[in-house]
Amino acid sequence: MKALIVCEDTNVINNLDDFLNSNGFDVIVYKWFLKALDNIEEIKPDCVIISAVEYPRHWKTLVQFLKSGIGGDKIAVVLYNPIENSKEEENKISYLDVVYNLKDLTTSSFKELSSTLSDYFDKNQSVSIEPKNEVAEEIPQVENLVQDNNQSIKGTGCFIFNHPFTKRFITGNYFDYNGKTLTCKIDYDTDDDFELNTFISDFSYIFENQRKTCGVRINNILNVNNEKLLLMEVA
Repeated sequence: MKALIVCEDTNVINNLDDFLNSNGFDVIVYKWFLKALDNIEEIKPDCVIISAVEYPRHWKTLVQFLKSGIGGDKIAVVLYNPIENSKEEENKISYLDVVYNLKDLTTSSFKELSSTLSDYFDKNQSVSIEPKNEVAEEIPQVENLVQDNNQSIKGTGCFIFNHPFTKRFITGNYFDYNGKTLTCKIDYDTDDDFELNTFISDFSYIFENQRKTCGVRINNILNVNNEKLLLMEVA
Protein backbone atom coordinates (compact mmCIF):
# COMPACT_ATOMS: atom_id res chain seq x y z
CA MET A 1 0.00 0.00 0.00
CA LYS A 2 1.06 3.58 -0.62
CA ALA A 3 0.89 6.56 1.74
CA LEU A 4 1.29 10.23 0.87
CA ILE A 5 2.54 12.78 3.42
CA VAL A 6 1.88 16.47 2.74
CA CYS A 7 3.88 18.43 5.30
CA GLU A 8 6.80 20.87 5.57
CA ASP A 9 8.12 20.01 9.05
CA THR A 10 11.08 17.60 8.79
CA ASN A 11 10.62 16.26 12.32
CA VAL A 12 6.93 15.49 11.69
CA ILE A 13 7.76 13.92 8.33
CA ASN A 14 10.41 11.65 9.87
CA ASN A 15 8.05 10.47 12.61
CA LEU A 16 5.21 9.81 10.16
CA ASP A 17 7.59 8.08 7.76
CA ASP A 18 8.84 5.71 10.49
CA PHE A 19 5.27 4.93 11.54
CA LEU A 20 4.00 4.31 8.03
CA ASN A 21 6.98 2.18 7.03
CA SER A 22 6.57 0.03 10.13
CA ASN A 23 2.95 -0.52 9.10
CA GLY A 24 3.83 -1.73 5.62
CA PHE A 25 3.31 1.46 3.58
CA ASP A 26 5.50 2.74 0.78
CA VAL A 27 5.83 6.44 1.61
CA ILE A 28 5.86 9.45 -0.71
CA VAL A 29 6.47 12.93 0.74
CA TYR A 30 5.57 16.33 -0.67
CA LYS A 31 6.40 19.57 1.13
CA TRP A 32 4.57 21.64 -1.49
CA PHE A 33 0.78 21.44 -1.41
CA LEU A 34 0.10 22.11 -5.10
CA LYS A 35 2.74 19.59 -6.17
CA ALA A 36 1.01 16.93 -4.11
CA LEU A 37 -2.32 17.85 -5.65
CA ASP A 38 -0.83 17.63 -9.15
CA ASN A 39 0.42 14.08 -8.58
CA ILE A 40 -2.39 12.43 -6.61
CA GLU A 41 -4.00 10.97 -9.73
CA GLU A 42 -0.73 9.26 -10.64
CA ILE A 43 0.20 8.16 -7.10
CA LYS A 44 -3.24 6.74 -6.20
CA PRO A 45 -2.44 6.58 -2.47
CA ASP A 46 -4.25 4.34 -0.03
CA CYS A 47 -3.61 6.79 2.80
CA VAL A 48 -2.95 10.55 2.85
CA ILE A 49 -1.65 12.42 5.91
CA ILE A 50 -1.76 16.19 5.62
CA SER A 51 -0.54 18.72 8.16
CA ALA A 52 -3.09 21.32 9.25
CA VAL A 53 -0.22 23.33 10.76
CA GLU A 54 1.18 24.40 7.38
CA TYR A 55 -2.17 24.18 5.58
CA PRO A 56 -4.86 25.23 8.07
CA ARG A 57 -7.27 26.26 5.30
CA HIS A 58 -6.22 24.25 2.29
CA TRP A 59 -6.34 20.76 3.80
CA LYS A 60 -10.13 20.91 3.35
CA THR A 61 -9.74 21.46 -0.38
CA LEU A 62 -7.30 18.56 -0.66
CA VAL A 63 -9.76 16.29 1.17
CA GLN A 64 -12.58 17.40 -1.14
CA PHE A 65 -10.43 16.61 -4.17
CA LEU A 66 -9.66 13.18 -2.71
CA LYS A 67 -13.31 12.48 -1.92
CA SER A 68 -14.20 13.25 -5.53
CA GLY A 69 -12.30 10.13 -6.58
CA ILE A 70 -9.40 11.68 -8.50
CA GLY A 71 -6.82 9.63 -6.58
CA GLY A 72 -8.86 6.45 -6.27
CA ASP A 73 -11.64 5.15 -4.06
CA LYS A 74 -11.66 4.65 -0.29
CA ILE A 75 -8.58 6.72 0.55
CA ALA A 76 -7.92 6.97 4.28
CA VAL A 77 -7.39 10.66 5.11
CA VAL A 78 -5.49 11.49 8.30
CA LEU A 79 -5.08 15.03 9.59
CA TYR A 80 -2.02 15.98 11.64
CA ASN A 81 -3.48 18.72 13.77
CA PRO A 82 -1.87 19.47 17.16
CA ILE A 83 -3.77 22.77 17.41
CA GLU A 84 -6.92 22.97 19.55
CA ASN A 85 -9.93 23.15 17.26
CA SER A 86 -13.10 25.18 17.52
CA LYS A 87 -16.43 23.37 17.53
CA GLU A 88 -17.00 24.48 13.92
CA GLU A 89 -13.63 23.08 12.86
CA GLU A 90 -14.33 19.76 14.58
CA ASN A 91 -17.64 19.57 12.72
CA LYS A 92 -15.85 20.11 9.39
CA ILE A 93 -13.33 17.38 10.21
CA SER A 94 -16.21 15.02 10.92
CA TYR A 95 -18.22 16.13 7.87
CA LEU A 96 -15.27 15.52 5.53
CA ASP A 97 -14.85 11.96 6.87
CA VAL A 98 -11.31 12.37 8.15
CA VAL A 99 -10.39 8.90 9.39
CA TYR A 100 -8.18 10.12 12.27
CA ASN A 101 -7.22 13.47 13.75
CA LEU A 102 -3.61 13.00 14.92
CA LYS A 103 -3.02 15.41 17.79
CA ASP A 104 0.59 14.52 18.61
CA LEU A 105 3.45 12.19 17.71
CA THR A 106 3.40 10.05 20.85
CA THR A 107 3.54 6.26 20.90
CA SER A 108 -0.02 6.00 22.22
CA SER A 109 -1.40 8.19 19.40
CA PHE A 110 0.44 6.18 16.74
CA LYS A 111 -0.85 2.94 18.28
CA GLU A 112 -4.40 4.28 18.09
CA LEU A 113 -3.85 5.48 14.52
CA SER A 114 -2.49 2.04 13.54
CA SER A 115 -5.60 0.37 14.94
CA THR A 116 -7.89 2.90 13.20
CA LEU A 117 -6.23 2.40 9.81
CA SER A 118 -6.34 -1.38 10.20
CA ASP A 119 -10.06 -1.24 10.93
CA TYR A 120 -10.63 1.16 8.03
CA PHE A 121 -8.90 -1.02 5.44
CA ASP A 122 -10.47 -4.21 6.76
CA LYS A 123 -13.88 -2.59 6.44
CA ASN A 124 -13.31 -1.13 2.96
CA GLN A 125 -11.23 -3.89 1.40
CA SER A 126 -14.17 -5.41 -0.48
CA VAL A 127 -16.50 -2.42 -0.55
CA SER A 128 -17.80 -1.70 -4.04
CA ILE A 129 -18.04 1.78 -5.48
CA GLU A 130 -21.24 3.44 -4.35
CA PRO A 131 -23.56 4.80 -7.05
CA LYS A 132 -23.71 8.55 -7.52
CA ASN A 133 -26.55 10.40 -5.88
CA GLU A 134 -29.34 11.54 -8.14
CA VAL A 135 -28.53 14.92 -9.65
CA ALA A 136 -30.56 17.77 -8.23
CA GLU A 137 -32.59 19.73 -10.74
CA GLU A 138 -32.02 23.18 -9.31
CA ILE A 139 -28.96 25.04 -8.03
CA PRO A 140 -29.55 26.46 -4.53
CA GLN A 141 -29.45 30.19 -3.83
CA VAL A 142 -26.17 31.68 -2.60
CA GLU A 143 -27.36 31.96 1.01
CA ASN A 144 -28.25 28.25 1.05
CA LEU A 145 -24.95 26.95 -0.30
CA VAL A 146 -23.20 24.44 1.94
CA GLN A 147 -19.69 25.50 2.96
CA ASP A 148 -18.19 22.20 1.87
CA ASN A 149 -18.25 20.62 -1.55
CA ASN A 150 -21.39 18.79 -2.69
CA GLN A 151 -20.58 16.75 -5.80
CA SER A 152 -24.18 15.47 -6.02
CA ILE A 153 -25.42 18.87 -7.25
CA LYS A 154 -24.86 19.47 -10.95
CA GLY A 155 -22.50 22.33 -11.80
CA THR A 156 -20.88 22.55 -8.35
CA GLY A 157 -17.53 21.51 -6.91
CA CYS A 158 -14.36 22.73 -5.22
CA PHE A 159 -11.56 24.81 -6.73
CA ILE A 160 -8.03 26.04 -6.02
CA PHE A 161 -5.72 28.55 -7.68
CA ASN A 162 -2.76 30.78 -6.89
CA HIS A 163 -3.57 34.46 -6.46
CA PRO A 164 -2.00 36.12 -9.55
CA PHE A 165 -0.19 38.73 -7.47
CA THR A 166 0.35 37.41 -3.90
CA LYS A 167 0.74 33.79 -5.12
CA ARG A 168 -1.20 32.56 -2.08
CA PHE A 169 -3.62 29.66 -2.47
CA ILE A 170 -7.26 30.65 -2.92
CA THR A 171 -9.78 27.86 -2.34
CA GLY A 172 -13.52 27.43 -2.13
CA ASN A 173 -16.54 26.05 -3.95
CA TYR A 174 -18.01 26.97 -7.32
CA PHE A 175 -21.58 26.78 -8.59
CA ASP A 176 -23.57 27.70 -11.71
CA TYR A 177 -20.90 26.12 -13.92
CA ASN A 178 -22.13 25.76 -17.51
CA GLY A 179 -18.89 24.96 -19.30
CA LYS A 180 -18.12 28.61 -20.02
CA THR A 181 -18.63 30.55 -16.79
CA LEU A 182 -18.71 29.70 -13.10
CA THR A 183 -19.28 31.54 -9.84
CA CYS A 184 -16.62 31.00 -7.19
CA LYS A 185 -17.30 31.36 -3.47
CA ILE A 186 -14.08 31.78 -1.48
CA ASP A 187 -14.17 29.61 1.64
CA TYR A 188 -12.50 32.01 4.07
CA ASP A 189 -11.97 35.71 4.68
CA THR A 190 -9.03 37.06 2.72
CA ASP A 191 -7.36 40.44 2.43
CA ASP A 192 -6.20 39.61 -1.09
CA ASP A 193 -7.50 42.06 -3.66
CA PHE A 194 -8.92 40.91 -6.97
CA GLU A 195 -9.16 43.02 -10.11
CA LEU A 196 -11.60 42.76 -13.00
CA ASN A 197 -10.28 41.16 -16.19
CA THR A 198 -7.39 39.53 -14.33
CA PHE A 199 -6.29 36.31 -16.06
CA ILE A 200 -5.58 33.27 -13.89
CA SER A 201 -3.69 30.56 -15.74
CA ASP A 202 -3.71 27.74 -13.15
CA PHE A 203 -7.34 27.40 -12.07
CA SER A 204 -7.98 23.80 -10.93
CA TYR A 205 -11.39 22.35 -10.12
CA ILE A 206 -13.29 19.10 -9.80
CA PHE A 207 -16.01 18.43 -12.36
CA GLU A 208 -17.80 15.09 -12.77
CA ASN A 209 -15.25 13.42 -10.48
CA GLN A 210 -12.31 14.58 -12.57
CA ARG A 211 -9.73 17.24 -11.88
CA LYS A 212 -9.51 19.88 -14.59
CA THR A 213 -7.10 22.80 -15.00
CA CYS A 214 -7.70 25.78 -17.24
CA GLY A 215 -7.24 29.52 -17.59
CA VAL A 216 -10.01 31.81 -16.37
CA ARG A 217 -10.67 35.53 -16.37
CA ILE A 218 -12.41 37.47 -13.58
CA ASN A 219 -15.56 38.99 -15.08
CA ASN A 220 -17.16 40.33 -11.92
CA ILE A 221 -16.59 40.62 -8.17
CA LEU A 222 -19.56 40.51 -5.79
CA ASN A 223 -20.12 40.63 -2.05
CA VAL A 224 -23.22 38.69 -1.01
CA ASN A 225 -24.08 38.27 2.67
CA ASN A 226 -20.49 39.29 3.54
CA GLU A 227 -19.11 36.57 1.29
CA LYS A 228 -16.85 37.27 -1.67
CA LEU A 229 -17.92 35.82 -5.03
CA LEU A 230 -15.82 35.82 -8.18
CA LEU A 231 -17.56 35.38 -11.53
CA MET A 232 -15.09 33.60 -13.79
CA GLU A 233 -15.09 33.05 -17.54
CA VAL A 234 -13.17 30.10 -18.92
CA ALA A 235 -10.57 31.57 -21.26
